[in-house]
Amino acid sequence: WMDEMSWRARASRRRSVVRVLSGHTGWVRSVCFSHDGTRVVTASEDETGKVWDVHTGACVRTLEGHCSGLLSARFCTDSCRILSASWDKTAKVWDSRVGTCIQTLEGHRSSVMSACFSADGVCALTGSGDNTAKMWDLRTLKRIHTLRAHTNAVNSANFSSEDSLIVTASWDKTCKLWSVRNGKCLRTLTAHKSAVCSACFSPDDAHVLTASWDKSAKLWNARSGACIRTFNGHASELSSASFSPDGAHIVTASCERIVKLWNTHTAFCVRTLTAHTDDICSACWSPEGARIATASADHTAIVSNITTLPTVLSLRNRHLNLHSFQSHPTQKSNPV
Repeated sequence: WMDEMSWRARASRRRSVVRVLSGHTGWVRSVCFSHDGTRVVTASEDETGKVWDVHTGACVRTLEGHCSGLLSARFCTDSCRILSASWDKTAKVWDSRVGTCIQTLEGHRSSVMSACFSADGVCALTGSGDNTAKMWDLRTLKRIHTLRAHTNAVNSANFSSEDSLIVTASWDKTCKLWSVRNGKCLRTLTAHKSAVCSACFSPDDAHVLTASWDKSAKLWNARSGACIRTFNGHASELSSASFSPDGAHIVTASCERIVKLWNTHTAFCVRTLTAHTDDICSACWSPEGARIATASADHTAIVSNITTLPTVLSLRNRHLNLHSFQSHPTQKSNPV
């Protein structure tokens, strides 16, 4: 009986894996889909980024120019540009169609841990080991704001979808929300017991999702700063957490070589995916919500088709009113 169960589990993993993206010679630190869902970009400690065709699994571009390992790479909303972050203290903007570097952002005094575009593509945001985040005007390469308040490295920095707010996550165990207009810190999110590795906004910008080395993810009210929900279940440190495109589910990645899919509303784990052979550094959703890409210390990225998993068949078209989280009378969740 146990042999049959083990065989079924292995068969399920094989069905869910769409592509294994193999070609890096170091840890793959991040993975991100293009906004049309046809490509992914990976960032690796081997000092390169790579652009992959999701349908064929072929590497179509290699981004070479950083002089140290890459920690992050993200597409712009038009998918024509990529922004990378590196241990070499710089971020670079690349033409994704030809793989050439077109801009370099310099000014941090330590590793650039993360980098992303604003929704309109005009600005960039970087988080650094120098305890700051910086907002840049890509038309002039001038710094608009330097966000100073964290007391340790800024692991993650992201814009809200309307480019009015910024959220940062830090080794100092906190997240902070900032005004894009004036660069002021609006509130601090404190509840994690260890370093916070990632923070992002929900699709409607009403909530923030964080992942921490305390083995938990947390959901927060972006306006009040209150912690609404805690997602417990991992046995090791979390490296990232992100919302599905409709906000109904989240995916968490951990150092125990697994990712978990959760119902955002109930905080119940609906599926656990195992395919990598080493720590998982990040996980993200495809734009249509039918696939998940993961990046790993095993030098690969994997694209998984979650529509083959029966517990999440309704994921693609499901919508949830996130504003009901605090008052839903029947919700069952881990205590915060």
